[in-house]
Amino acid sequence: MMKQRAVVALVALLAAGWAVPPATARADEDEGSSTQKLHFHGYGELHFNIPGSGALVPDSGNPARADLHRMVWGMSYRFTDRISLHTEVDFEHAARDLELEYAYVDFMVNPWATIRGGAILMPIGNLNEFHEPPLFYSVERPYVQTYLIPTTWTEAGAGLVGEWHGVRYRMYLTSGLNADASGGSASGFSASQGIRGGRGKVNSAPSSGLAYAGRLEYVGIPGAIVGASAFIQPDADQRDTTLTAAGADPGVRLFEGDVRVRKAGFDIQGTVVHTRIKDAGTLNTVLATDIGEVHFGWYVEGAYHLLQLLSPDSEQDLVPFVRYERFDTQAKMPAGFTADPANNREVITAGISYLPIPQVAIKVDHESWKDGADDHGYRTNLGLAWMFY
Repeated sequence: MMKQRAVVALVALLAAGWAVPPATARADEDEGSSTQKLHFHGYGELHFNIPGSGALVPDSGNPARADLHRMVWGMSYRFTDRISLHTEVDFEHAARDLELEYAYVDFMVNPWATIRGGAILMPIGNLNEFHEPPLFYSVERPYVQTYLIPTTWTEAGAGLVGEWHGVRYRMYLTSGLNADASGGSASGFSASQGIRGGRGKVNSAPSSGLAYAGRLEYVGIPGAIVGASAFIQPDADQRDTTLTAAGADPGVRLFEGDVRVRKAGFDIQGTVVHTRIKDAGTLNTVLATDIGEVHFGWYVEGAYHLLQLLSPDSEQDLVPFVRYERFDTQAKMPAGFTADPANNREVITAGISYLPIPQVAIKVDHESWKDGADDHGYRTNLGLAWMFY
């Protein structure tokens, strides 16, 4: 009931806020500026998943599932030419779950450096910060970006962002993951989900163990982006008495690299991720689990913009694509523990995305799954995605 009231209150706030821009615009005109202070943005996606077979396929227990997976509403406010606020709230699964995407304030120091503070999307990989569904071609996000990079991943923090001579950068000091979050809203680290369950989502999250997060991107070559990300958290026990009493000293080091090239209608990209969990053996002993010491995965994807190539002036696009992924949350186990081959997974996704305008996408694709135990499965997905800004 409280969650429903929160949703109703936020809807009312947004509805009331929608009447603000005209007055705000008049205030801006008085100040001699043509830019409105208040700006609305958001995105959403509807999924229809049809699992065919195989227990390793997500939601394999359901013959078919329709899910308004996300409806995200965001507001930004420009206090001055140098200070601005940016927020997004996510109504997950037809508003059943309410989550904060981000809420931060930017203080622009100069054109190439801005101080940022608040609840921040982690700059890990090329999707976590920019995950609006028309921007990727499949119905579901790449699974490497789910099992190894726990997208969507938000932490509280502060740092510096900007661009200088073709190099974009984000550098933050943030709250960290919780290896044993059983007493909170998450489940902690696990054998099959890796570090995903350790996210606190800035929801009264224990934050004794801080982390360093950063990303560099080189955009100096037309049509190409080369990026590298790192997340380093020396202590992920968050002073949990169960872990500290047993002498466990878990930490996380995640490194990621990616490249994307768009030229002559082709869109080719690849990503590789390597994560190491410090003291995973003691962590497994205390928690009676089988967390991998090393998590590793990668994917490559190729797409072709048919309509954009045939008619460059058209807003429409038709994009067939294929993606190959390999990821293993138990790529290396601590001494005395054995990996489950079911956690070494391979996914091939092929499909097509039709965009009548760049902000709307109609998608269909087919996934083929296989794991190290030689189990197979497949799933067909349909999707409708949109965004506005």
